[in-house]
Amino acid sequence: MDIQNLNNPEQGGSELNITSTKFEKLSLIILLITIILSAIAFSTTSQSPLDGIKATIISIGVLLSGIFYTLALFNKKTIYLPNHPILYGASLVVISTIVSTFFSSNFSKSLFGQGFELTTTSFTLLMFLASFLVIQLVYKNKERLYYLYSSILVTFVLLMIFHIVRLFDSTLLSFGIFASPASSLIGKWSDLGVFSALVLLITFFTLNLTDLKGIKRIYIWALFVLSFIFVVLVNSPIMWLLLALCFLGFGIYNYRFQKKSGSTSKISVPTLVLLVVSIVLMVWGSSIVLPLIKSMKIQSSEINLPWQLSLDIASDVIKNKTLFGAGPNRFVSEFLLNKPQILNQTIFWNVEFNNGSGYIPNFVITNGVFGLISWLLLLVFLFIAGIKNLRELNNESGRFTVISTFFLTGFLWIILFLYNPSHFILFTVFIITGLFVSVSASRMFIKTFEIKKYTTVIASLLIIILFVWSFSQIKKTVALAYFNSGIRELSSSGIQKIDNIENKFKKAISWDDSDIFYQALSEVNILKINELTQKIQNSKTPDQEQVKSIGELIEKSVNYSKKAIEIDPTNHYNHIALARISELASTLQIPNAYENAKLSYVNAINLNPYNPGLYLNLAKLEASKNNAVDAQRYIGNALQLKQDYIDAIFLLAQIQVSQGKIKDAITSVQVASQINPNDPLLFFQLGFLQYNDKNYTAAVEALSKAISLNDQYANARYFLGLSYARLGKNIDAVQQFEKILETNSDNQEVQFILNNLRTGKSPFADVKPPVDNKPEQRKTLPVKEKTVDTTKTKIQK
Repeated sequence: MDIQNLNNPEQGGSELNITSTKFEKLSLIILLITIILSAIAFSTTSQSPLDGIKATIISIGVLLSGIFYTLALFNKKTIYLPNHPILYGASLVVISTIVSTFFSSNFSKSLFGQGFELTTTSFTLLMFLASFLVIQLVYKNKERLYYLYSSILVTFVLLMIFHIVRLFDSTLLSFGIFASPASSLIGKWSDLGVFSALVLLITFFTLNLTDLKGIKRIYIWALFVLSFIFVVLVNSPIMWLLLALCFLGFGIYNYRFQKKSGSTSKISVPTLVLLVVSIVLMVWGSSIVLPLIKSMKIQSSEINLPWQLSLDIASDVIKNKTLFGAGPNRFVSEFLLNKPQILNQTIFWNVEFNNGSGYIPNFVITNGVFGLISWLLLLVFLFIAGIKNLRELNNESGRFTVISTFFLTGFLWIILFLYNPSHFILFTVFIITGLFVSVSASRMFIKTFEIKKYTTVIASLLIIILFVWSFSQIKKTVALAYFNSGIRELSSSGIQKIDNIENKFKKAISWDDSDIFYQALSEVNILKINELTQKIQNSKTPDQEQVKSIGELIEKSVNYSKKAIEIDPTNHYNHIALARISELASTLQIPNAYENAKLSYVNAINLNPYNPGLYLNLAKLEASKNNAVDAQRYIGNALQLKQDYIDAIFLLAQIQVSQGKIKDAITSVQVASQINPNDPLLFFQLGFLQYNDKNYTAAVEALSKAISLNDQYANARYFLGLSYARLGKNIDAVQQFEKILETNSDNQEVQFILNNLRTGKSPFADVKPPVDNKPEQRKTLPVKEKTVDTTKTKIQK
């Protein structure tokens, strides 16, 4: 259903099949399909990111639409452009983006990225191409605006069917990837709020500015009510603030328009009611709506970098890269280099933020001052044009298109200032902006000029550019498809189909020479090395061919990691990949491997200097070489960045145990347990150390705490049972080992200890190999955990 045939004076104009060529029709149809598909399309595997699916559909859709429209130019031989500062503002944004790309630390990552990022040069230019297409398609055919509005409303209907079904039963339509009722097809839950607010405004203006009748008016009313309900459920104060501004602005305009036209001036009651409701929900929405949201289980939390921290990063970047910034799509690298250290003291210490507080403000970091000023000028010119349109609108004709496109454009661009949207929302912003410009131009509020000379040459150049652009995008898409398929197979089958997985990663590289694909190949070889090493260790007579294969695999993995670094030396993960394989080679006593691993970690730290985890990796490397002094120094670096870094304190305790400083180790773990009093692993480690120190009373206290936090912690029960036995509390000891047998009935050692305890003997009386009487000195834990992972616990003596 659509709203094309509104009974409105402005509806006139020639029919679509008269004024446009077949190519132009195809261009419009593809654009309409792209709007719908980019909202509802998704992959049924968690390995294929939703952003990637959306970006692919939008990119291919816009490029195809552009190709068909360019083909139409060979017949039309006319290009319409606004003769207005808006054109200059848009041109400045495009120029600043392109120039910034050439100043980027990695040209390829800025131009195309991995193929799905919002802030690449390619995707930014695609958005302007979408606006350009809308202007060309709608300027002389105003009825096409209704087709575009209708596609948005149809998209909303499809989304509502999906979400309403899931609100009643979240297991329906989950497809294995939409885990909670707040999971949305278009991106984040707040993206659904933005889109619902957009539809709320479209339907509001339709009901107020048209005389729609019958079933169509009922349809619009239904969408108005549904969109209002979902804006309420998303419960965003910012959304209500912007809606309140729109209702206030429309109310003031409507009152002045009535007065100007000579009719009786009166305040619109529906508009006033919506204004009041918006203000109430903006101020008291949480207390009013939150109980409902909790009962429906649609609470959603999103991690965003606070404004102040975004500004701190921006100020650091501007000092060194003032004019053109770090380059499009380079926010993450600058975030890591200038990361506010306060984040390390929060639960988000290891989060790598892909963007700042808002889409437009991000450009001061990626495109510099020139880029930000360009965007601001574009928005100022759009606002001035909109105000001029409203002032010059002297009759009823055109009120719906002019007013709706202006308020929708303003609403969406303010959203981009305050929020980081999904691909679909950003695409919608530029579609609506194109509608605003085309409507303004068609009503002569914005003057236009026509390019009629050399259109054949321009069209030919555009066709070449669009085809090359499309081919590049298709290559990225195919490469990511192979890569995601390999990741999916690795998750499901693991090492069993490793050769097939490796081939998929190689196919990805054949389509797109990306560093993440080389990282993946390096990791595949590490898996192969680990498997072969295990086989050799389990074999009485090592196979020399297997030993030789390990060397070859190490060499391949090193080469893959080096190739990744060559493609993007600014990606710290590439250096980590080389460090990982070099560290593995070091354990196999390969010459220079330790030095290469250390250098690679240092290089990674230079690119990500405020990540305590990298210093901890260096500490582990030094500890593996018994370089206790250096290991403790790097642990100190990690703790300087994050004082409550439990893993670093844990490693420090292990090193202290290896040095015979068990008292210091106990102190270290006690500090860690105070920082995180709900971690059973820490209390197990503390109890284990107390057991080592023969302080069995303290061991009982710590191990009992571990079990109270995790009742199924078998190894904690094991050493708790031994501690009870050392204290002469055999009945308590028996109870612990009986509990262990419930989950480890096949453990012969536990059965042996239990038999001894039941007969009044010491736990290890008459022990024979392979069991020994010093489990605290073993390199592996004595009991296999069934429900808790304690692989991080390594007993070192």
